Amino acid sequence: MYSKQTAINLLVIDPSVNEAERHISALRNADLVIHPVIINGEMSLRQTKSDLSPDLVLCSAEGTPTRLQTILDLCLTYFQDTPVIILYRDQDPEVLLRAMQDGARDVVSVEDPEHLELVVKREFGDLQARSLLRGLTEQLHQAEARYTSIVDHSNDAIAYIHDGMHVLANPAYLGKFGYTGMGEIEGQPILDLIAPQDLTRFKRFLRSGKFEDTQLEITCQTSSGSSFPAILEFSMTTLDGEPCTQIVIRSSLPVEERVHRLSTFGSKNPDTGLPNKHHFLLRLDSRLTESQKDGARCALLYVLIPNLYQIRSTIGITSSELLVKEFARVLKKYNDEQSFLAQWGDDAFVILSEGSDEQMIEIAEQLLQDVKGHLFAVDGEFSAPLCSIGIAYQDGSAANSMDLINRVFLAAEMSSQLGEFRYSVYDDQETEILLATETHDPEINSVIQHSLDNDGFKLVYQPVVSLQGDSRETYAVLVRMVDQGGIELLPDQFMDAAVKGEQMLDIDRWIVKHAIMELANQRKNGQKVSFFVSLSGSALQSEDLIVWICDCLRRYKARGAWLTFQLKEKDLRIHTQKAQTFIEHLRKIKCQISVDQYGVVSDPETLLKSLHVDYVKFDSDLISNLSMHQDKQIKLSDLNQQAKINNVKTIATGVEDAGSLALLWTTGVNYIQGHFLQEPSERITYDFTAV
Repeated sequence: MYSKQTAINLLVIDPSVNEAERHISALRNADLVIHPVIINGEMSLRQTKSDLSPDLVLCSAEGTPTRLQTILDLCLTYFQDTPVIILYRDQDPEVLLRAMQDGARDVVSVEDPEHLELVVKREFGDLQARSLLRGLTEQLHQAEARYTSIVDHSNDAIAYIHDGMHVLANPAYLGKFGYTGMGEIEGQPILDLIAPQDLTRFKRFLRSGKFEDTQLEITCQTSSGSSFPAILEFSMTTLDGEPCTQIVIRSSLPVEERVHRLSTFGSKNPDTGLPNKHHFLLRLDSRLTESQKDGARCALLYVLIPNLYQIRSTIGITSSELLVKEFARVLKKYNDEQSFLAQWGDDAFVILSEGSDEQMIEIAEQLLQDVKGHLFAVDGEFSAPLCSIGIAYQDGSAANSMDLINRVFLAAEMSSQLGEFRYSVYDDQETEILLATETHDPEINSVIQHSLDNDGFKLVYQPVVSLQGDSRETYAVLVRMVDQGGIELLPDQFMDAAVKGEQMLDIDRWIVKHAIMELANQRKNGQKVSFFVSLSGSALQSEDLIVWICDCLRRYKARGAWLTFQLKEKDLRIHTQKAQTFIEHLRKIKCQISVDQYGVVSDPETLLKSLHVDYVKFDSDLISNLSMHQDKQIKLSDLNQQAKINNVKTIATGVEDAGSLALLWTTGVNYIQGHFLQEPSERITYDFTAV
């Protein structure tokens, strides 16, 4: 059914512009929201087809029957599933009948605007219903595929029975009964898997027909004849459209073991086998704690592949991943009793060592020579990865592990600026200009303006992963600024200055535009991703940002439903009335809304009652060290429950450890985001089926 809030993209094909305007005016007078495009005939249609995406087509029957037939055929070819309505004046009924036989949805007299209104509403409503049906069908197929994948990888033994015979079973079920493949059990009666002493009782149970959502304690037997006690859970379902019975034998894996598996999730990089960032930080924190006690100084090396992304653009993602694997193999010789090697990111590795200053210099020089002298061959093609190394020491001046990481990262960035295969030792005097500053420095505003004028920003992406089985591929969009020296700056290093310099709205526009461009490109390539895009408080005060967003969506053929815009809780509270209007406009173009940094002010629930939002992102400070603070756990549980009451989904940001993950899971948080899963990356390649 047509909704007045829904705009209709209308294409009118008429040799008379005045006639076309008259039809548009009649529809608008009937309270329809129309976004029209007028063209005069076949030539214009051929020239502009790539720029058009109509919901409905009104086509004048004026002219020869051949003209009408040609235009109708083009419309049905260019705009599949788009209804075409023929507007006639005194044409031959045979011509109009032929048009409907060839695919026109209806014919309407140009003198009957009320009939036109009814036909437009009906056809647009049917179009929306067909679109909804396609979406629901696709969701069903995805859900079925997801469910099949879950069943196949489940520790629980699961089988499907039709008329008492096995029609499908997962590997866990086959293994439990001693079968190696589905071919051995397909068509075999379920009775063959019941021990003789319980066979009569099981037959009686089946004959009763009362096994919907019930359990039965029974003794089963394997293909070799050995028996074991089991609890069988029965439920009715369908398989390939046929009714059948699902049988589940729950995994006997102890709860403690499941928790252990959860706590060890993601401890290694799946490609290189090296410890990942999270594991390394735990090791570094432990070492820094020891150094405070024994006074021993440790050193950190940051090994960077500065040209990895240029290589990737040439050889592709798959080949570049193989290259990184080979790079990791070269470094593994430096993983010994005195040194701990880990992978920090796509293009970076870290080494924690106990060696002296001289030994660190020697390691860096030798490592550079090893990389420089190694032949990196992937699929018969040679690539030449560069290498830059930063060195930093824990001498008591670094406040914590992340402070030390920041220092060694800056040293590596400096070495990459000095030339190929260089190393640099962190010196706070030399790198002072690169560090974030809390005071307003006019020079940084000049750098920001230069980046705005010369596309000096770049986007990185971090997955937002469901804890409740939702397999949609969603990423948070984050921004980095690259200064004139090629140094990459994090938002904390320039956002405050941008606010003071009134440059945030321009940054918002840059982020939104490039996020929509990337999103459209991903969708065009078949990747059904969606983005969370941050907006500043300046966006709420802009009078034309919504129009600009609509223009971007139209220009890059993207949909608002693919985007969730997030705004900070404090900005929404300061500009509540403007936020209400802003959110209403975003909803009209199908965008969703998220509240960022939620839960830091008192009485946060009032915001959910006054604004219609879809998500809240808990502030990262609330999630930090969650397992060690019971007060945070209680507050998080309360906030999550409040959001649930208001039909708002919750996202935990800054998730850094497995202990927090387990608590978030039991609390009922819907989604998680953080370095524990993956640090922000320029690649959109996270495997959402891995969780």
